[in-house]
Amino acid sequence: MGDLLRGLGADGEFHFFGAPGSPKRLLEIVVTIAGACTAVAFAAIMRGRPREAKIAALPGVLPPVHFLIEHVVAGEPILPLEDAAHLASAGVPVIALLAGFHADMPPVRRPWWLALLPVGGALALQGWTQILPWGRVDSPWMFLWMDPAGAGIAVFAVSGVLALTRRRSSSWPLALSIYGLFLLLPRLSLLAYANEGEVGTILWVTACGQCALLGVLSAALAFTGLRAPPPAQAALDDRFVRP
Repeated sequence: MGDLLRGLGADGEFHFFGAPGSPKRLLEIVVTIAGACTAVAFAAIMRGRPREAKIAALPGVLPPVHFLIEHVVAGEPILPLEDAAHLASAGVPVIALLAGFHADMPPVRRPWWLALLPVGGALALQGWTQILPWGRVDSPWMFLWMDPAGAGIAVFAVSGVLALTRRRSSSWPLALSIYGLFLLLPRLSLLAYANEGEVGTILWVTACGQCALLGVLSAALAFTGLRAPPPAQAALDDRFVRP
């Protein structure tokens, strides 16, 4: 979905790489639509439609694969941590969806507002980071908080603290801990760059703080999730133990 916002120009029209009618332009459009299918998959599984969710989720793996292939063809250096995080963040949800929702698993239908709320929040977050005029960001301390990964770290921190304070089942802490690792890997790659000049030093210090936050909170969430009861047991406890 973020690719759709990145392609949206200031004049309200979409802009893609490649000449109109060229194979490159067609490929860019296909990859963009494939990335948007992940939102369809999420809404489908929340509405209790696992078959449709699996079909829609498969094209979501195409954007990071296409991005990596373009880097290799162009001869650009591969960033192992960052590229691995992009591929894993696209592939792991698909694998979990295919493995976790099978014929013996009764579908759970969530209300529409709960299915669309995260999608709307993600679009708002992407819109904030992609359309925001960067010239208005004066402080270099804010640079690494204004890109999609930085905004995702802020959302992860709030969600992680809420998951730790509730401590009911293992699903939320474990899922958030995995998401924290996906955010941590690209930020670790920034630490390899020399912190030249005042701005470079500020960026390096900010990246160090973000890595520490992600590492500590992800470890705490994983520890809490492994010690918490499974979701089914937690539901029974809420029903029969709590007054």
